[in-house]
Amino acid sequence: MYKPFSVAKGIIGKHLKTLFNEISADLKFIFEALLTSWTILRKNFGVIIIYSVLSGIIFFILALLTGLINLDKEYITPLILFFSILFIQTYTTLGLYKLLFTLIDSEYYEFELKQMIPDIGMVVSFITLSLISAFVIPGYNIFILGRLLKHHETIREIFKISELVIMIYLLLRYMFCISFIVDDSSGPLESLRQSFHLTKSNIFKIILLLAFFIIIIAVPIYSVLYLHFVLPGLTIIIIYPYINIVLVVMYRKLVHDANGVDDIIVETI
Repeated sequence: MYKPFSVAKGIIGKHLKTLFNEISADLKFIFEALLTSWTILRKNFGVIIIYSVLSGIIFFILALLTGLINLDKEYITPLILFFSILFIQTYTTLGLYKLLFTLIDSEYYEFELKQMIPDIGMVVSFITLSLISAFVIPGYNIFILGRLLKHHETIREIFKISELVIMIYLLLRYMFCISFIVDDSSGPLESLRQSFHLTKSNIFKIILLLAFFIIIIAVPIYSVLYLHFVLPGLTIIIIYPYINIVLVVMYRKLVHDANGVDDIIVETI
């Protein structure tokens, strides 16, 4: 009489145990990545922070110039400014990733300054992805939400929520594109395919990672905007490079895991 119940109870218990083991393994994976990333930042603190501060200064100067220029009277100046910012963002971002991969691989290869300079293929790939992002999302808002659904308020709200969900999903699936561009010299479409494939069976790890990023970004922003504490806000100088280090370490760990290779990064740090 109680045999079916016992069998069902055993099956459920087995599945719960498997789920618990998988969650524990994912948490351990993320913890190792965060710890390894912090070790890399601590060992190379001077180089990484100096690079991040210099990049921040460049963008600050560019922002000041943007404020001094009247962008309402012509189209050429905003266009030049847009591509100037795009090129600076491209070289600073790719340069940071080149630096991080170089620091990690310096355990095996001699460190050279020229290794930090992205080649033209990487630049073209990054700019292509940036332009796709710059035009697809605003285009959707302008033509779909702004024109086609202009007089359908309820449907517009549904599409807005759908847009947010899709953006978060794409962010989760394509967060390793830059790593593939820098580390594997992948093209724009190839990097999208590779990142999508890499995250296919690691969605829960990526969600945990994204949640961690949101927390460490939200805390200093909240402290500045609502508590008026400037010092915690300055931690963004450390948080920005640390997040990118975590992405690089996670990328390497996932690639090694997918290829059945021992986690060389953890062993050498």
